[in-house]
Amino acid sequence: MVKFYSNNFSFGFDWTTVTYAYLNRYPNPFAAHVFSSDTLGHRLDPITGNLHISKLHKKTNSTPYWARHFVKNTTAYILEEIVINNDARSFSSKQRNITHTRLLVVEDSLLIVPAPSPSPSLSAPSDSVPVPVPSTLCHSEGRLFSNFGYGIGSRIEIFSFKRISDNLHKSRKGLAYSIDRIRERCINSLSVHLSSALEFISFSSPTF
Repeated sequence: MVKFYSNNFSFGFDWTTVTYAYLNRYPNPFAAHVFSSDTLGHRLDPITGNLHISKLHKKTNSTPYWARHFVKNTTAYILEEIVINNDARSFSSKQRNITHTRLLVVEDSLLIVPAPSPSPSLSAPSDSVPVPVPSTLCHSEGRLFSNFGYGIGSRIEIFSFKRISDNLHKSRKGLAYSIDRIRERCINSLSVHLSSALEFISFSSPTF
């Protein structure tokens, strides 16, 4: 029986930062089960302006004791197809496992878009209207099903469905960690450039 799931969350950062962080989310301490993440290829569609990226992730997951007889190798490969339209500020991702498909198939999609900007109140004075803080919305949904027989398939689906919520929580924390790392690098880079600029100004300023 196919099981469906969905989840919505947001980040208080602009779309460019969030999508860049997503593309560089591995490694992070909340994804210890991810062994590697490789880009297989990318292409730019000259008609639509869409950037297509293909990625392959190598992961592992713990197996319940009652399924270990059927799963000799817990390593799984996940194929991810990403489509980015920078002009439309649209980022979509689709993932599916390409190994162990008889045991379990998991198909997941993610959409990342900027949050709508709130309209300023007409009754409020122009000098009191706060500057809107950029925010980005993320919507994920997916489905899972097992083609395994012997009465094991339904147990696999129930076990995997319960684990999905925990994985989604870890994914959010991993993405937040990636965003923090990017912001930290930007701040450090800005600090270095600012220090260099101040040194240059100090050196080039005339003395009287």
